[in-house]
Amino acid sequence: MTNEAHSPRRRPLAWAGHSHVFRKSPRAIPIEAHCEMLQKLGLNYFGFGHPWSAQDLALISEWEGSEEKKRLYHFDQVWRTMEPSFWTDPGRFQDWRTKYSTSDFIFEVDCETPKTRFGHLWWLGWQPEYAPWHDYDAYWSQWEVSEGRRQGDPPPLFTMRMQVQVIRSQVAQGALPVYAHPTSWWWQDGQHVSNIASTLVPDILTGQAAGCLVVMGYEATHRHYQELWFNLLNKGYFMTGVAETDACLDMVPFERAVFHNRTSVADFSTRGIQAELIAGRNVMTTGPHLQITCDQFGPGDVCPAAGGPLKIMCSNIRPEHSYRLAIIHNGRIARDWEIQGASEFRTYHIHDGEGWTVARLINECLPHDAALTNPIFFKNPPVRVTGQKLPEDEITWWNYPGALDLCYYLAKGDWLSDFPGREPGEIPWEAFRWDDWVALLSKPG
Repeated sequence: MTNEAHSPRRRPLAWAGHSHVFRKSPRAIPIEAHCEMLQKLGLNYFGFGHPWSAQDLALISEWEGSEEKKRLYHFDQVWRTMEPSFWTDPGRFQDWRTKYSTSDFIFEVDCETPKTRFGHLWWLGWQPEYAPWHDYDAYWSQWEVSEGRRQGDPPPLFTMRMQVQVIRSQVAQGALPVYAHPTSWWWQDGQHVSNIASTLVPDILTGQAAGCLVVMGYEATHRHYQELWFNLLNKGYFMTGVAETDACLDMVPFERAVFHNRTSVADFSTRGIQAELIAGRNVMTTGPHLQITCDQFGPGDVCPAAGGPLKIMCSNIRPEHSYRLAIIHNGRIARDWEIQGASEFRTYHIHDGEGWTVARLINECLPHDAALTNPIFFKNPPVRVTGQKLPEDEITWWNYPGALDLCYYLAKGDWLSDFPGREPGEIPWEAFRWDDWVALLSKPG
């Protein structure tokens, strides 16, 4: 389904990102086989993430198992003990792009990095500059589930690059960052383990986030991802919402294309996808096609009026299932419909009110089946975070008094004292402490 609001010449492209080719065992599944299967599943783009091969897996396993290598790395001396050319040779990745891409499928190299105590990123158009694990917080990961933590040992010193420092380096090379699984955490051996995007708020407030935000992943309708995104939109900041797979291709094949995106592009390339994401033109989905327009305006656009006629269209839905279609305005459901016995559905709604509006479709028979659009804005343009120009000089907000304490509030699980009884993956918006960050960043560093 093309987005008529933008151009009939655009080509609909289904894409997915955030993956790991070899995660646990060096099974000899060639990349060609993955590419063939992904195309059969209807994808036109896939981001293949580290470890990419059995050799990559063996090398990172060796590094993770060597206390000496970890120690040297912890003090940023790892490059004196290894040959980095294997990792950073752009020819290695360009050969793959050339070999596995076709006129209908884009093979792209992805890498989930940094992976630190303060959150994870993945990329569209990642460029190799260090070994893939250069920004992996290995000592923290050990400490999180250690007996020493139970006995009150403090966490290891943080010596990694902050998210915005990696963003600055990668953006300069043409990459677009995505903040991964922003509310993800779980219990392991009785300890709080965090993948939470703890730096998201200060990164946004200092104009250094520049990326997209995962709003669909692990669950088709992840309430806490959506709550975080909706509240950021209500604060006037727009990060384009995307779906992620976090798929391990050697472990669970069905994960590969469960959560993906539909983006209509003028240029069938990674750069073409980036351009549309910067404009906010993306639909997150597990299969259904969903479109919302207001006259000539679509997702990512600003309608100059405080309302107008909305047209909502759904297709690729199952007539034997029931669906719930909702119009969400400023975080609240403004209107909803039940859809039964249809493979396509079209409806209209007269919208009135400033702010932002998205459409959401949920299969009531299959909880893992859903679609969610990005917002149309009415009258008031947002601060556009995705693709924003970075400040000329790096803003080292983490050196502000009290800043890292706010990050550790999320990373160490201290927030559970204020919001007890939460299940893994659940974090209320209030735990991100927006107002505290605004107050802290308003003071001189």
